Amino acid sequence: MPQGEWVVRPRAGLVAQALAELARPGVVGIAVTGEAGSGKTTLATHVGVAVGARSAVLLVRGTALAAPHPYGALSPYLDGLPDDLGDGPPGPLVVTRVLQQRLRGLGGATAPLVVVDNVDLVDEHSAGVLGALAGSGALRLLVVADDVTTGPDAIVDLWRDGLLGAVVVHPWSDEEVDAAVQARLGGQVSAGVRRHLRESSDGNPMLLRHLLELGVHSGGLVRSHGSWTVDAFRWSAPEAGGLLDAPLARWTAAQRRLLELVALTDHVPLTAVDRLLPPDQLEALQRAGVVVVEPGRAGGVAGPPTARLASPALARAIGQQVPWARRRAVLQTAVELGVGDGDPSAAQELGLAALTLDTGAVLDPALALRAAGTALLQQDAPLALRLAEAVPAGDHEALATVLRSQALRMLGRTDDAVAVLEELRARRWPAMPAGERVLWAIERADTARYAPTPVRETALEVLDSLRTDGPVTDADPEAMLDIAWASLAFSGGRYAELVERLRPVHGAGTSAGVERWAVSGSLLAAALAALGSQQEARAVAADVAEVWHQGQLPPDLSMVVLSGLNVALLTCGEWAVVRDQLALPGPHRDARNGTSDDFGLGLVHVLCGNGHRARPLLRSALAGFVLRDPHRLEGLARAALAWAEALAGDTAAARAELSRYAPTMWLDYDGPVTPQLSLSGARLALGDDVREEVVARGRVLLERGHLGNAAVVLSQAARHGSADAVALLRSMPMHSPGPWMRAARDHAEGVATGDADLLARTAHGLLAAGDAGFAVDAATAALDVPDAGRETVRSAAKVLHLARRQLAGPTAPGAGDAAAGPLTRREREVAERAAQRQSNAEIAAALHLSVRTVESYLQSAFSKLGINSRTELPGALEQLAG
Repeated sequence: MPQGEWVVRPRAGLVAQALAELARPGVVGIAVTGEAGSGKTTLATHVGVAVGARSAVLLVRGTALAAPHPYGALSPYLDGLPDDLGDGPPGPLVVTRVLQQRLRGLGGATAPLVVVDNVDLVDEHSAGVLGALAGSGALRLLVVADDVTTGPDAIVDLWRDGLLGAVVVHPWSDEEVDAAVQARLGGQVSAGVRRHLRESSDGNPMLLRHLLELGVHSGGLVRSHGSWTVDAFRWSAPEAGGLLDAPLARWTAAQRRLLELVALTDHVPLTAVDRLLPPDQLEALQRAGVVVVEPGRAGGVAGPPTARLASPALARAIGQQVPWARRRAVLQTAVELGVGDGDPSAAQELGLAALTLDTGAVLDPALALRAAGTALLQQDAPLALRLAEAVPAGDHEALATVLRSQALRMLGRTDDAVAVLEELRARRWPAMPAGERVLWAIERADTARYAPTPVRETALEVLDSLRTDGPVTDADPEAMLDIAWASLAFSGGRYAELVERLRPVHGAGTSAGVERWAVSGSLLAAALAALGSQQEARAVAADVAEVWHQGQLPPDLSMVVLSGLNVALLTCGEWAVVRDQLALPGPHRDARNGTSDDFGLGLVHVLCGNGHRARPLLRSALAGFVLRDPHRLEGLARAALAWAEALAGDTAAARAELSRYAPTMWLDYDGPVTPQLSLSGARLALGDDVREEVVARGRVLLERGHLGNAAVVLSQAARHGSADAVALLRSMPMHSPGPWMRAARDHAEGVATGDADLLARTAHGLLAAGDAGFAVDAATAALDVPDAGRETVRSAAKVLHLARRQLAGPTAPGAGDAAAGPLTRREREVAERAAQRQSNAEIAAALHLSVRTVESYLQSAFSKLGINSRTELPGALEQLAG
């Protein structure tokens, strides 16, 4: 290799971001995340060096060897444990005291920084001690992980509670790749080499280093006349893999076979590796950073260890360069070693299926279908489509067609998905077994769930045309046709028709089958809540929730039921119930649903006005939704995150999310789980006057008879001073309102009549129900009433104080006190005008400022006053003056 050294220079921007997050009030540390090989540990090292000037730094590293043992990760620092502990592991208090002594001995002017590398391999005992010490302020954490949510519970809890800041290590830019290549190779590097290295490495530093080394060893990279170029005789392919014509020359034949096998099949069991490779040669691959050995997982439970390549990019690059002629030999090796036999992991099956497809060997239809499902879960729609299309006509055709449709939808080809399904129905429907009709109906509904109204109506007509007499049991395919029709009708706002159809089903009980009854009941509850019959909705939801908690439903249907229940309860304002259902372990849980749970919890916090607690959850959900559905699901999370950022006072972040929201993300749906509500909430929180637009949407809902949803929308405008919204809420018929709908009406009544007592009581009830955001608005309105009684003022002020404390979330105590400094003259001018309900545009025009400058002054004022919204400004300014 040339004389140049491989030096990863500090990424100053990321280091500064990490240090700022560590210093942010209310957090106990940060999580550094990113793809394997992206430089997370390197960043952690650079941050540790920067912090080390004033704080001690301790490294805790998770390993596969230490993970099974209690306190295995902390064992290097527990040499002070007493000798008389007995046979079992020491208690957490004993370990905590010993670790604290070790930390105090390190010195430092501030709390020490504990860097936790490979957090997913840290045992729960060690994580519990570190989490407790971080929560007490005895240390700060820097957690390094590909995905924080796969770590120990103690770390995941800190993340979900917003106590860990987030720093994402993105791939290198083209300029960073070029600089590293130049430093390593030395001399001139041709433009073609630079371009291919950028494309083949995907900006991954680890893979780039391997590509450089392997390119030189293979002779694919040569130095000619002082410049690094490509040897055309050795570069056999124009793709990125061309740099790897002979990428494994440095390894033994056995090591080469293992790397090819792992690259093409993924996560090979260590028992199979041992049969192929001596332990010292495996260790050499591990030391080189090429292969990683980690605990296997099946259904979220730890299993026998497996070997994988260090990064997906490296696996892709090595897999691409394996000649087609040798792939059959690799497949034969996998079969001989038992990779995929017995109870293989989904990843192994996917690797084997793709490899079989590539070699032209006969692919078992059942394996192809399982692998296609796995590919969809991994968001690899092109591979899923190839696997599903490889299934011949026959017994498996219906499921293959459904998987093809799902892959086509993920690729944005919804029209093709509909065509595939309709072709199957026209050709095979009379002969299709009941189970296949069920699968077809669900997928046909999904193709139109978020489509424009005419497309959805067409799909509903198709489903209606397939129904004959009423279904009798869950085994009857028409039971699922009913469910598919109902879920699609709900997304189209046909609530009255739904209630008419589903009331008899719910009233008949579970005697005809629990599945159809539970799904229908959850949709019935959501429809009743949307129509304003919320007392009945709550009763139906309680019945269904009792059955749901028994765990009798299949996982997919369980998630459908949970979603329907949560929409119903959100519309009714049952925040605490929704939080409990999402936060507690339930029968529907598996790895696929964590993203949906994060979104649900984040949305609850946003609707309750707590942007601080919502942000980490919604960021996590957005990262997953972008992969699963870059249109509708991403839109849901992005709009809600914009609202959360605005509520948390981060104007720039909120504006950025709003700018990324695309028209293709819009949902033609009027419930609370919708981007429309979040977008208007974000803009109102930012000071944009969109009240008329919100009121117009509320009027449409009233005309449709969707009283529950109308109350949610109109109260948003009423809380921001819309007299029209207040009048509509007061005149709205409420036959069976839930607690939140009553609160919206009482707030409007109190504002219109100047009834401070009613407003104070409403604020108290909202706070008790967990809606601190609305409680702040109601209490502020009560304090704004002239001549309010002393007891009323005292009660409203107490609620206001308690609600603000809840909304402050992780913000450190005293963040809004005098230590932050008094308001500047300009900050006070802007704040006073905002308190008078002037929009940012109006303030900017009056003070001859830009709108962005007004937003900056407001954000600074919010921080100094310790508040989160414009509605809190009058009370905060009055306290400041007093």
